Amino acid sequence: MRWFALLLLFLAGPAFAQQQSPRACGVDNLTACRSCSGLAAALKNQPLDAGEYFHGLLRNGLFTAFFLDCMPLGERLLQRGADPSIGGMFGSMALSLSDEWPHKNKAINERWVALLLRYHIRANIKSYLDNELTIEVVAKGEFKPSYPDIWNRLLEASK
Repeated sequence: MRWFALLLLFLAGPAFAQQQSPRACGVDNLTACRSCSGLAAALKNQPLDAGEYFHGLLRNGLFTAFFLDCMPLGERLLQRGADPSIGGMFGSMALSLSDEWPHKNKAINERWVALLLRYHIRANIKSYLDNELTIEVVAKGEFKPSYPDIWNRLLEASK
């Protein structure tokens, strides 16, 4: 009987692994996108601001382009009408640009700030967390900008 149970486990292994395989890069799973070309293909013919909100992060096309540092793709999305304010932490690109994650390289964030300022990013938008304004999220300490100078510049430009 024991050999039969082992045989079943051995035979079921590949089927179980197949069920557990990660979903492919797509608009409903932008987390799986690992390259600019893969992201561009996933976003083709999709709504500009489509994405998924998961664990306090709105992973839409623009944020994922920032995450992967695909600036030419990000600019194409903005030219086509993507909202420069929406995406990332609490659903806010301004909060995302004010944080050191994911790049730990302020120069990358600064380049994206310059791009999104040209497309009129708004820093103080309703967040995906309790529908609060992002300025309230920061004031309450729910988010502490790693780069307060970037956050303040984005707030000032939004006035």
